[in-house]
Amino acid sequence: MNSYGELSDLEVNKLVAKSINPDCDIVGYEYGPGMFSYHIEFYGSDVVGVKELPDYCNNPADSWKLMVDNDMSLEKYTSANLYLASTAFRMKQAQHKNPGRAIAECFLMIKGGEV
Repeated sequence: MNSYGELSDLEVNKLVAKSINPDCDIVGYEYGPGMFSYHIEFYGSDVVGVKELPDYCNNPADSWKLMVDNDMSLEKYTSANLYLASTAFRMKQAQHKNPGRAIAECFLMIKGGEV
């Protein structure tokens, strides 16, 4: 059993980004009282690039790429109001009421095991 359910969407997004880009740093910038923007900074000998932290849990464009690139499927269980993201033969699977979050959690299980 994993404990990704105890993490916030932001924490899950950071874990996914670090799994995809292990050599990057994730930096938060405060641009107003209590308002933050998170970016991924890629390093080589100097800063190679900066981009906004993808929202794998809430943006279908980000989560769909994870699902397709990692051969996952997504099912909806209407009676339980849950989505199940899984690999072939359900070797790894995660369920959540948010489909993007289910995909992100399944991806983390594929790449790094369980929390």
